[in-house]
Amino acid sequence: MLVTVAVSVPAPAATAASSRHPDPTSSPTPRTSTLSRADDRAADDSDEPLDVDLISLSPGVVPTKGAVELVGTVRNASSQTWRDINVHAWDSTTPITSTEDLATAAATDADADVGERLTSEHGFVAVGDLAPGQQTSFTLRVPRAELTIPDEPGVYFMGVHALGTSDEGREVAGRARTFMPVVDGKKPRAAVALVLPFRQAVSRDADEAGQLRDPDRWRTQLSADGRLERLLGLAESAGNAPLTMLLDPAVLDAVATLAQSDSDSKDTSEQDDVARAKAWLVRFRGVASHQSVLGLGYGDPDVAALARHRPALLSVAASLSEQALARHDIDATPAAAPVEGALPPRFSDLLDPSTVLLMSDTAVTGSGSLSHSRSGQPLVTTSTATAQGGPSPTPATWALAMRQRILAEASLHRTGTQDPLVVELPAGWNPGPDWSTSGFFAGLRVPWLRLVRLGADTVPADAPTVTSVAYPSTLADLQLSAAQIDAVSDVRRDAEIYADALVDPGSVVDQFTKVALEGASFHARAHRETSLRSTRSLATSVRDRLAGIHVEGFSLVTMSGGTGRFTVTLVNDLSRPVKVGLRARTSGDLHITTPTAAVLPAGQRTTVRLRVTAGASRVRTVVLTPETSNGHAVGTPFRFSIRNSRVSSLVWGIMAGAFALLAFTIARRAVRRGLRREPAP
Repeated sequence: MLVTVAVSVPAPAATAASSRHPDPTSSPTPRTSTLSRADDRAADDSDEPLDVDLISLSPGVVPTKGAVELVGTVRNASSQTWRDINVHAWDSTTPITSTEDLATAAATDADADVGERLTSEHGFVAVGDLAPGQQTSFTLRVPRAELTIPDEPGVYFMGVHALGTSDEGREVAGRARTFMPVVDGKKPRAAVALVLPFRQAVSRDADEAGQLRDPDRWRTQLSADGRLERLLGLAESAGNAPLTMLLDPAVLDAVATLAQSDSDSKDTSEQDDVARAKAWLVRFRGVASHQSVLGLGYGDPDVAALARHRPALLSVAASLSEQALARHDIDATPAAAPVEGALPPRFSDLLDPSTVLLMSDTAVTGSGSLSHSRSGQPLVTTSTATAQGGPSPTPATWALAMRQRILAEASLHRTGTQDPLVVELPAGWNPGPDWSTSGFFAGLRVPWLRLVRLGADTVPADAPTVTSVAYPSTLADLQLSAAQIDAVSDVRRDAEIYADALVDPGSVVDQFTKVALEGASFHARAHRETSLRSTRSLATSVRDRLAGIHVEGFSLVTMSGGTGRFTVTLVNDLSRPVKVGLRARTSGDLHITTPTAAVLPAGQRTTVRLRVTAGASRVRTVVLTPETSNGHAVGTPFRFSIRNSRVSSLVWGIMAGAFALLAFTIARRAVRRGLRREPAP
């Protein structure tokens, strides 16, 4: 018998809770942790005084001989000391033989009586006393002969109970459980496709630079115990085992932004953050180079909402995704994977035929896991139940619980069909603090199971076509509203006009569009009003930039005839050079000739001479608007009046006649005076 017990010394609760790993001689050395298990279990609703976690179970199936090793931790989550704690292994004797019964078993109450504790020589271990906040680890090695699980194929419960004594007496104060299959070696191998999601909400500033609004959150994601770091570490642990990575390329762009932050900074911690982000990207590319990658639309859009309200944005998101993946040197197959697991049947007509669709088996039934949509796209059906993980009180989706649920489902999936069991892990999946000791992929390396990848050629040409998809109104109600999608479209339209005015627009349209697509992401469902305000604010920001192009002049221009010229000033207050002209809006009998578009440097102004032709004498209103070479109105219009008067020529004629008459009169007087003058005597 091998029993390893490591008891932590009394310490403040946070410190004691962080000492959660067993002796390194009995398990792989974990990565350095900055978070306690209590942090990761924050969402756990268990009110038991002792938190018991299984962090390693080997092997993952009931062996025909040898022993089962259970490694875990016990933490005193109560405010009183627990004494004389024993950790007992326990198991069940009734096989679960269908996926339906397995789903029912996973939903049973944590304290349901589904098995018996083992009291044999190797079935329990004493771990002593635990003060509040204190934690210890345990290792049990139970020989196959001491298990009560029969040899009958099926899925069984297995777990541990922590018995201890408090002021109220002795009782079961903590428990953990999982599934353990007994496998019939004569059946065909089960094929399993694992889909590991790299999805995360991205929030950027509403400007061309697009800096992350919450860089600290991303630094946490990439830290030793951050979710994205855990996911990548788990993917690396797969080695050469086939794996499919479901990727929103906006995640890579966000990490790349962090990797470029203040490269000249003298702050050591900031330098470490930058180095960590750079390393994460390199490691990700390394894994992606030999695994299958399915690329989501940029920003992980709410595909159903886009298809319903602005189908053109589907192509925009796909194009931006393709560009980002190429920029990061990632070879990927385009995919759509709605978080609710379904798309309205007709909406697939709006997606590219090469897009791989991932839908749940609650939406697509009766066609196996590999089929074609009505529009011809490869359609992969995922197992909803498997992705829900293991039974409580163990956190259902931690790596070990998820691995055991996959093994259990796969053992019941061995029907001889060629279609794999497809497990798309939850969109926000966190494998938990002990993923590195769980032996996730090591436990899946069993003779009766083979892992497969998903890709463009996964679905055979002769696979059936699905014509009916369940999409209840409750799912339609979850979609983003028309107002939210329209706001995203408005940003792109305004950004295109802004870019049309710039001499060198670069990627300005894509930059603003990528920020706007945050408002069309499925992540935006959790904060709809905030997201809508943010997207509309972004549109206003773009229009405010355009307002920096404007016209100045006099509010009233007076002409002395039917034609004439006057000048206005065209101003560029932007920090970038623009190429614009002027468009005049006048009444029918007033015509203004404007020059063609010209380059105006950043922060400069220029004088523009305009020629005017007017009809009848009167006052007219004119609106001058800056416009691009392609005729897009930009900037701030200038409104003024023109007054012309043809009576002025008559006045000049009268004045000329009067002057001539005056001259004639003067000349005549002079002559008369000359005639009157008598000669000298």
